[in-house]
Amino acid sequence: MSESFAYFLTQDPNTVELPLPVQNTDRVAVVRGAVTYWSTLTGTTPGTYVYVVPTNGSTQTAVGGQPKYQFNPAAPLASLNVVLPPTPADGQTFQIRTSRDITTLNVTAPGGSTVNGTGYVLAGGGNVEYLYVLSEDTWFVG
Repeated sequence: MSESFAYFLTQDPNTVELPLPVQNTDRVAVVRGAVTYWSTLTGTTPGTYVYVVPTNGSTQTAVGGQPKYQFNPAAPLASLNVVLPPTPADGQTFQIRTSRDITTLNVTAPGGSTVNGTGYVLAGGGNVEYLYVLSEDTWFVG
């Protein structure tokens, strides 16, 4: 299944459309009159997310720069696996939201990073957020 997403950076009257995932190294050109201003994005981009209708036992793998998932399963799930984004920046956050119950939410990280907090029951309408601490190479739940 192919999905496409867009992020809109609005600076009245200019709108810049970027394909997701937006990376923290992406540069955005804003043209005002005859002058082009370049802005480098930092951290995650507010308002961006990936919407998924997952199935029981499936694995969802985040991409670099992705800040959150919004899950909307057709029915409550016994289990769901989530792989956090690769090469996170110190202080990066990642949020997982769901519209229906997930009995066991298994969260892992690529590249040998540790995840402090997994195997959760996540109730419908609930969310869980992780914070990456570079000095520990660990995603902490909070």
